[in-house]
Amino acid sequence: MISNQISKLNEYQQFKLLEFINSLFLNKKKETNNLLKYFGFIEKNELELMKNAILDCKKMRFF
Repeated sequence: MISNQISKLNEYQQFKLLEFINSLFLNKKKETNNLLKYFGFIEKNELELMKNAILDCKKMRFF
């Protein structure tokens, strides 16, 4: 269940999840950059891991 997964999150992660959920229901004006609404939801170290994974994909050769 969802509640079981949420209970495994620490307090900070639960707070960030709540912010994200609330953002889904707010009627916001269309922003010039829609990605700004997600600012702060992904930790910096996680972004670095994603960046490295993308760079690794570029190194692969497809035949």
